[in-house]
Amino acid sequence: MRTGSAINFACVVGFCVAATTTWGGVGGVSHRITLPSGRGWPAVVKFASDRLVLLYWKSTRFHRPGDNEVVVLDRDGCELFARHPGLDVPSSFLSDLWVAVIYDATLGENGVLTVSIALVDTANRAVPALMEYDVARDRLLRITSTYPARCREIAADGENVWCLGANDESVRRGDMAYDVLNCFAPSGEIVQSLFPRSGFSCDPFRWRGRTRPQLAGSHGEFAAWLPGGDALLRWQSGGRNARQLTIVPPSPEDSAIGDTLVMFPGGRLVGLLAMGHRGGELSGPVRTPYGLNDAGMFSPLSSWSEVSVRDVPAGTDGDDLVVYCPWTQTIEWLNLVNLPGTPPTEE
Repeated sequence: MRTGSAINFACVVGFCVAATTTWGGVGGVSHRITLPSGRGWPAVVKFASDRLVLLYWKSTRFHRPGDNEVVVLDRDGCELFARHPGLDVPSSFLSDLWVAVIYDATLGENGVLTVSIALVDTANRAVPALMEYDVARDRLLRITSTYPARCREIAADGENVWCLGANDESVRRGDMAYDVLNCFAPSGEIVQSLFPRSGFSCDPFRWRGRTRPQLAGSHGEFAAWLPGGDALLRWQSGGRNARQLTIVPPSPEDSAIGDTLVMFPGGRLVGLLAMGHRGGELSGPVRTPYGLNDAGMFSPLSSWSEVSVRDVPAGTDGDDLVVYCPWTQTIEWLNLVNLPGTPPTEE
């Protein structure tokens, strides 16, 4: 979906960087934008609901309330929203705020931006919370505590938000009496919990080398990859058809780069695995596309292109993979399928 006239007017008066767009290159770039300068490099880039969500973290030991910023751009690079969530925390929710650390952010199809944040006051009391913003009206809608659940990764499901993370009270007691996935309503109430921690033989939130736990969603289909626990979690909107699979990617655990899981329309999962190197001018490690089926098996996609380690996957847009290129500060839409009109085959 393209932007409306109001956003286009903002582009004309200089609130965004003009996009450089190229079309028709098979297996190449179908769209490209340059990120606005002045903020440095974003720590996290996500593409969701036809928008780009960027998280900026200052390189400080303690994240002061104004150190972290969330920015939303449209697909042409126009800035739609920019806030420092730590500065929006009302004193009635937590007084004497000292540290505010953003874990994740997601944008729902309803235009609501949800930010997962950890707040610490001067008495060293920690409160994990979700902050919801109306992007179009540039205002905070609500802030709700998720304690004792800590939302490391989040994904929107209508008005609700799925939260992947540990339970602080259970971790402190040393037990496993909690679910690793919770669905929060706007009121802060947990309306659905899935996948008991006791169902994992080891810590599901442990990294596998440089591969971290990840959460992906697309049009009512969701998946969470817990590489440290060799687990893939699949479910649908409302918690339907929940299932847990055992998966072990063929990529080496000691690879210099991490693996990434992305979800294409229809719930199709593709793992971009650290499986090779590219020669020539763009020499270096590459992520090789592997299909992931319902049985938890990885299969190489013979008709898909590799992705340079320099490109950080941010999400999908139709059949395109959206990547962030740190060295050029650009966002690119890559068409990885080398045979137009032909579905990718698995070997």
